[in-house]
Amino acid sequence: MDYTLASAILLLVLGWILLLLEVVILPGLIAGIVGFILQICGVVLIWKNYAQPTGWLVVAGMTIINGITLWWSFRDSSWNGMTLHETVDGKVGGTAHLGIAVGDLGISVSRLAPAGTAKIQEQFVEVHSLEGFINEQEKLIVVKITGDKIFVKTP
Repeated sequence: MDYTLASAILLLVLGWILLLLEVVILPGLIAGIVGFILQICGVVLIWKNYAQPTGWLVVAGMTIINGITLWWSFRDSSWNGMTLHETVDGKVGGTAHLGIAVGDLGISVSRLAPAGTAKIQEQFVEVHSLEGFINEQEKLIVVKITGDKIFVKTP
């Protein structure tokens, strides 16, 4: 085996390995682009130094190998070891545990545009303004509570 053929095979194999790493481990296109370029260089090297039929055979072979690799890597069973199989059944606690009720007074800690932070009953909570923008250090009154949202306005 001469050095040209060995170099071409090395380029093709390294390119295939980088494409496989791109799909399975290193998403972000860099390894995949480098792998694809290495495969093109390997094919060009074979095409320049051997007959045209050999070049077409290598192109067909790499297309088949890359296709099988992609098919294998995107199967459901190949991702089982890398995915979370538990379900998250937790829920947001809402505002009931805070003890804040409609009519409570507070003060805006940050600018409400239209959401921000306010201090109500000595607690820092996220609030939503019903009047648009409210500046910092403005007095507030709780107007409505729905689920996990507290709506306020200036008194």
